[in-house]
Amino acid sequence: MEKFEEIRKQLEKEEKAGSYIFMPSAILNADRSYFMPVIEKITLTENDIYKAQNKYRIRYEGLLKLALAAMIKWSVSDTRRTDDRSDKMYVSFMAVGGIMDSAGEITWHKAEKDIDLEVIEMELEDQYNANWEKVKNCTGQDKWKKQGHETKENFVKAMVRRDLIQHRKNKFTKAESGAKARVIRSILKLQGTYTTQKQLTGTSFVMVHFVKNTNHPEVKKMLQQALPTAQNMIYGSGAKQISFFDKEAEDIIDTDVIKFEEPEPEEKHEKPSTHTAWAKGTEDAEPEENSNTVDFENCDATEQVKILQDMCKKKGEEWDVYEGKANEQGYEGVLATPQDWRTEFFQYLNGGK
Repeated sequence: MEKFEEIRKQLEKEEKAGSYIFMPSAILNADRSYFMPVIEKITLTENDIYKAQNKYRIRYEGLLKLALAAMIKWSVSDTRRTDDRSDKMYVSFMAVGGIMDSAGEITWHKAEKDIDLEVIEMELEDQYNANWEKVKNCTGQDKWKKQGHETKENFVKAMVRRDLIQHRKNKFTKAESGAKARVIRSILKLQGTYTTQKQLTGTSFVMVHFVKNTNHPEVKKMLQQALPTAQNMIYGSGAKQISFFDKEAEDIIDTDVIKFEEPEPEEKHEKPSTHTAWAKGTEDAEPEENSNTVDFENCDATEQVKILQDMCKKKGEEWDVYEGKANEQGYEGVLATPQDWRTEFFQYLNGGK
């Protein structure tokens, strides 16, 4: 981290070069300050600005770039939509952002932005009523401006509807960005418009923000006290406690702070078959499932019985024998047996496949 004197010299150099410098408060003495300044230098590009009415403005994306460098914080609870959402033509948003000074205190700034689509609709009607006089007689390459509308009423109605749809789709985003943009300009003391492009793209923006001075004994002590609690919250109470401020910290840091023991694999128990072995004089081995078995199981019980009867007939098996086996096991015939019983029977008749 840069020393205080080096930071002062750097700021003096930037000031002489004509850079825009933002500093939330004066830099205090290095030995007594709990917080230390950090410098971020930002250069805006042509994509970060736009021209309107012969003036240059910073786009919302450019403002966010500056806000991030200045470490502007947003209040989670207060930065929110403020209308009751009952009117689909209206939205309002409040943004509350703050910046921390060299004493660690945050100064909050608030701004609001609301969008009333009914007002915008009236403005669009006035705009396109005036535009009709310019486009009604368009010919050649400019004929597209009429959009195929032969009357003023149709033209105005179509154009207003087209633009209003876009306003409705983006009303919340515009309200949010508008409120936050006002807060950023207020904190960083930026102008709303600039007369030349060079004032924005030809100028460096130097943002100073403050972080905890870990070289201060009191700050170091507080961080050391908070470290075990943070470790326990992340890794649990069994983690080794490490001081990152000790010179010998590298000697005690290891990769075995927490050992994750892999669970022992569960023993697989084979489910014994409760059915009579189909092959005479042999024990039944569990056959592998194939596509024929899947197709068989996808049929209902009645259809499965018909399939089994046909297979018995083709193999020269007596159907009544298997009906008797089902009865001996407590079922009222093959139709009443469970699915796995009928599946095993099918696989036996299918050659054990």
